[in-house]
Amino acid sequence: MVYSIKGLLILLSFILLAGCAPSAVAPVFFIPQNIQSVKKPLTPESLSVKVTLSESDVDAYITENNFKIAIEESIRQANLFGGDLNKPFMLMANVYKASFPSAGFTMTSQLCAKYTLNDQFLKEVWFKDICYKGEATTSEAFIGSARAILAFNRANHGHMTMLISSLRDFLETKDNLKTEEKKQ
Repeated sequence: MVYSIKGLLILLSFILLAGCAPSAVAPVFFIPQNIQSVKKPLTPESLSVKVTLSESDVDAYITENNFKIAIEESIRQANLFGGDLNKPFMLMANVYKASFPSAGFTMTSQLCAKYTLNDQFLKEVWFKDICYKGEATTSEAFIGSARAILAFNRANHGHMTMLISSLRDFLETKDNLKTEEKKQ
């Protein structure tokens, strides 16, 4: 009986430790749950997204495709762009740092990317370097894997929230400039 409990504890420990090792995660883990949406798209133009990853400092949990899907879905939920295919914008994202937390009392995860928004003439109209750090302490979650997931989610959701907010601010300003030009 003692051996079976010991064996069970060893197996559970192994599962918990193996669960901490990052592998590619679904795009849903990047998308914040409470994205503020506007009723009408801020710009009628369509948007395409291209993602690249820096070879160093990017953990295996992130892939170009899962991050691209997460960006597209977050922007769709925020309703920032319309569907006019004649005037497409291109958002390019270069992820240069993405870390899954390592063991410790305070776990930290970080997600950093440089974004460039180009208009239909491939002219850069917006640039933003976004870096967000998510932390979780032992007072929030005692089990290491739970703390790691908490820090990981905070970094990813915070990063995507900053991206949406920054794009929204730019598009609102862009629309205000067009309105002012029409008045003159």
